[in-house]
Amino acid sequence: ADMARKQLLNRQAHYRSAAHLAGQYLIRHQNDDGRFDYQYFPYRDEVKQPSDARYSVPRHAGAIYGLSMLYQDQAKPEYASTAKRAITWLTQYTQTECGGWIPQAMCIPKISTHDQIAKLGDSALSALAILTYLDATGDLSVEPLARGLVTFLLRVQRADGDFHHRYLLYDDSIEPRSRGMFASEQAAFALVLAARRWPQGPWRDAAEHALDALTIHKYEGDFLSSFFYGADHWTCLAARAASPIIKKPDY
Repeated sequence: ADMARKQLLNRQAHYRSAAHLAGQYLIRHQNDDGRFDYQYFPYRDEVKQPSDARYSVPRHAGAIYGLSMLYQDQAKPEYASTAKRAITWLTQYTQTECGGWIPQAMCIPKISTHDQIAKLGDSALSALAILTYLDATGDLSVEPLARGLVTFLLRVQRADGDFHHRYLLYDDSIEPRSRGMFASEQAAFALVLAARRWPQGPWRDAAEHALDALTIHKYEGDFLSSFFYGADHWTCLAARAASPIIKKPDY
């Protein structure tokens, strides 16, 4: 483990350079409306772009997250401006009253469902990305959107700390059996960032409850978990971000 860590540290500059090259790719492949080219074929120099209804909101949010992290590393104005245009595109599809018709709760419904169904991953990763952008740039214009999205995460958090993954806007109900990869982990991470930004309020308790579910209860009573963990990279990022405000050895 020590040797592997040393090798990673020795190549840190190489990885950072590669990340910034990827950031330049995103800048060049942003459309005027704020979306990013969905597929690019370099040998033909052609782009394939689906309609808004088939465009991936989590991948769009992931681009915002990556650009915001790059801006934290090197404060290039083009990183911030590209991320802001991408956030503006998301805003047009954001709905209010997503938590029992509470105006403060916002979510991003699947475009193909005509604003009737919201999947946790779309709103969770968007909240995480926008909070990262807010922390990196200090651009307070996006703060109401970030707060609205994490308020929705409170609405869909279960009693055990995990989250419901599918919310029906038309009657304020959930579909309890629906699950999406990484959505709970991204929601927990977003709540951690909310707790760090807004110390007053329900965010810290909700973040701790979520991390308990993902780091402790998730592996209770499972024999195989004594030998390995699942795909918990988002949980690891959330736990590391939580360390200044939540001190738990399990994390």
